[in-house]
Amino acid sequence: MKNSLHKLLLTLLLLVVSNLLQASIVSYSVTNVGIDRWQYDYSIVSNLLNDPGHGFTVFFEAGITENLTRVSAPAGWDILTIEPGNFIGESVGFYDALSPGGLPSAQVAGLFSVRFDWLVTGSLPGEQNFDIYKEDPFEVLEQGTTTPSVIPIPAAFWLFGTALIALSMRLPRRCRSSQRRG
Repeated sequence: MKNSLHKLLLTLLLLVVSNLLQASIVSYSVTNVGIDRWQYDYSIVSNLLNDPGHGFTVFFEAGITENLTRVSAPAGWDILTIEPGNFIGESVGFYDALSPGGLPSAQVAGLFSVRFDWLVTGSLPGEQNFDIYKEDPFEVLEQGTTTPSVIPIPAAFWLFGTALIALSMRLPRRCRSSQRRG
């Protein structure tokens, strides 16, 4: 019984670790800075941004956002904002960040900030689509959806992992002590 529980916990831990190691995470917080003016602050964790010439793009939908304005970005990143509906044949706008120097593995890149007008009355800005890409030759390496930043991802991962390890160590002790009493 305890071996199967250990195997289950180890399998779950390995699944969580493998998903975190392969997936890029673009987290955001959103702040109201005016009546209909908002600001997204992004941070990103990705093993795909290690090499020079890699970047990410976050997309803004036409009809619900406009007046994109770059606020800040880490030193050395090239930033481009394109207004929704202004790019030939595209109805989306975007905030693009290119890292000419690359990013050390598993390091958090941030804070990237952009302000925009929110055109939808009665709702709040939320998740957006993003791409991780390499520049030369251009290739999209990963696509995903931004996630709200509530707890920093690495801290949440370590907290979850520590709890699983503690639980797996605690269960055998309980089993042994109940067998001795019986």
